[in-house]
Amino acid sequence: MQDRTCYSGYRMVCQGKAAYRGSGNPGVKLVRDVSILCSDLKEIPDVNSIISTVAPYLEQQPDVLAAYLFGSLARGRGKQDSDVDIAVLFTPSMQDKFARFDRRLEMEIALEEKLKRPVQVVDLGTASPGLQHQVRKYGLLLVDKDRSYRIAFEVRSRRRYLDMQWYDRRRLDIRLKKLGDEKW
Repeated sequence: MQDRTCYSGYRMVCQGKAAYRGSGNPGVKLVRDVSILCSDLKEIPDVNSIISTVAPYLEQQPDVLAAYLFGSLARGRGKQDSDVDIAVLFTPSMQDKFARFDRRLEMEIALEEKLKRPVQVVDLGTASPGLQHQVRKYGLLLVDKDRSYRIAFEVRSRRRYLDMQWYDRRRLDIRLKKLGDEKW
């Protein structure tokens, strides 16, 4: 059994020879060990330096139409051990979920090596309406290759979020009513 750890915090555990991620070999598994990254962090990250590193990299990715920086760093609440949260909107032609997952991992690893800190890349197209709302509301747009597609996506996302809010309120009202009817 072979155990290799790269700086990005992914530990590739291989059983057998010539095994690598994506080879289809069932003896390969990727395990995330974020403690490897967090042990080296000494200062609060500068958002401008993160943007100047991440934006050009994402701009070069042919399958990324739009990308946002979101989370604690985008809101100005970053801490020493904060990770970098990136939401990407892939091209419509990229339909295969496994290919999208692989691309997210590849981008995470590449960005972690560039930034020397943990990075989480989220597929905005498959994210929940609540997360899409948070990205739209608080995120910083880093890449915008197809403005009309991005805006159409944001409009659909906003509609879906508002529709879900109605259902969420209805569910909450039902739960509160049930709680009020119960005897303690």
